[in-house]
Amino acid sequence: MWYKLLLILFALAAVTNIKAGKRPFDVELHSIQCRQYNSRLNKLSCEMTKVATSRYALDYKFNLNGDLDKSAEMQITVKVKFSNNNKIITFMDFKMKVCDILNEKISTLVIKEMLKELKRGSNIPLACPIKGDSDYGINNFTFSDSFFPPYTPNIYYNFTLDVFENNCLIADLFIAGSTIRRS
Repeated sequence: MWYKLLLILFALAAVTNIKAGKRPFDVELHSIQCRQYNSRLNKLSCEMTKVATSRYALDYKFNLNGDLDKSAEMQITVKVKFSNNNKIITFMDFKMKVCDILNEKISTLVIKEMLKELKRGSNIPLACPIKGDSDYGINNFTFSDSFFPPYTPNIYYNFTLDVFENNCLIADLFIAGSTIRRS
């Protein structure tokens, strides 16, 4: 009887270690860039700071010139290139209304996890409308290896977030990086 209980405890410990354990690779962020495309934004800035191995703090600040239209949309695209291949694969590409994303009407697990992290250090309203002429920011968004599955191979990736209002691109955020397996 005791050996069955001990076996169950070892199995639980192993699963917990796999889920919460250190990844067999490092995550690198090479660049972050944000751009505005018209006068809808009074201010836009972004920066990253390496906090530790495979861990970065991202800051994103903006100020809208007037309220954001309730029909405004975000397009999120993630592209991946394996280090041993030149083929670029679109891993994720979707477009949704900003209000739906803020109201968590989204089913993608990775995006849900990012939204949870975003809410931790942000003063962006969690519902529409997003008022203009106010300073908004995402402070110390932690980007780490936890966003990647443990079996991730060596890859180069880029994450693009485009913001559209009335089908016109008003701003974007571009992040490029890679994963490097430890030997």
